[in-house]
Amino acid sequence: MLNQYEIDFGRIDYPALTPRDRDQLKSWAAQVAHDDRDETIRRAIRGLAVFLWKLPVRLFSAYRRWRRRKWTASELHALSDRTLTDIGVSRCEIDSLSFAGRA
Repeated sequence: MLNQYEIDFGRIDYPALTPRDRDQLKSWAAQVAHDDRDETIRRAIRGLAVFLWKLPVRLFSAYRRWRRRKWTASELHALSDRTLTDIGVSRCEIDSLSFAGRA
């Protein structure tokens, strides 16, 4: 009974267990809990490491997108009102269009 990895604790007759069996059961349950906790911590650390590894790339990509949108907005602001009207954009829409990614 105590050598199995999974035990149905609802089916164990605790009063029938010897003190040695109870101690073994407690020790085994504690070991399983510690192993599960250790695996959870390892997964969390691994996930954090991956996140931190990719963070500079994501930040740089976000910065490049922001700079491209700023450049687009500045180029559109440099156009005359007549040119903007020809392409169907009013001056007040430039920032929203460039930062929405539609320009």
